[in-house]
Amino acid sequence: KLLELSPAWKKWRPYLGWEKPAIYLVLFQNSAELRPTGGFWGSYAVVHLSQGKLVSLRTDDIYNLDKKVIGSTIMPLPPAPLKQYLKVQRWYLRDANWSPDFPTSARLAQDFFAREGGVEELDGVIAITPKILLRLLNLVGPVKVEGQLFNPEQAVEQLQHYVQLGYKEEGIPKSDRKNILQPLAQEVISRLIDKPPSVWLNVFTIIEESLARRDVQVYLTNEERQRE
Repeated sequence: KLLELSPAWKKWRPYLGWEKPAIYLVLFQNSAELRPTGGFWGSYAVVHLSQGKLVSLRTDDIYNLDKKVIGSTIMPLPPAPLKQYLKVQRWYLRDANWSPDFPTSARLAQDFFAREGGVEELDGVIAITPKILLRLLNLVGPVKVEGQLFNPEQAVEQLQHYVQLGYKEEGIPKSDRKNILQPLAQEVISRLIDKPPSVWLNVFTIIEESLARRDVQVYLTNEERQRE
């Protein structure tokens, strides 16, 4: 509604599927594991938007995608340092952010995503750090999903513990350890949707500030929009 009512936010419309549905690959950067673009890509989401609305959101452990092509010649040979220090014989999506130039890494991610079975024709690639979650939780308040209460003060540490150790305590298979990201993201988004337009003004402020701080980085396949 805010996008319909406020001319100041018209610039967001093309990116939110207003003219035609948009599909984005969202890469969650773990800033505790430093990589050239700002963190290790341990999880990802595929987001479908239309007319400013979230149509679908699917998250997964990036290793579940990579393992489909382990050892396959469909993936290129890795840069020498990755081969030497990470002991990998092929280059996978989790390590695609080899360049500190985000558009370069994003284009590589788009290529690797397709090679590893991603069938969606992407409109762009977005990388986000955990700071986005913390700032959104400050707006919506603590969120409880699957018995876990996430609040702005401890959410990142809780997620880190859960995907490293907590899933074992609950008897969850390793391949499913990051499934909690989807209900968490959906609950935060649901809470935001229920907020009045005044709160959404804060959301856009958070996005713009996060872009300036590189907590959100965006690459668009449309060259004209990318230049903007």
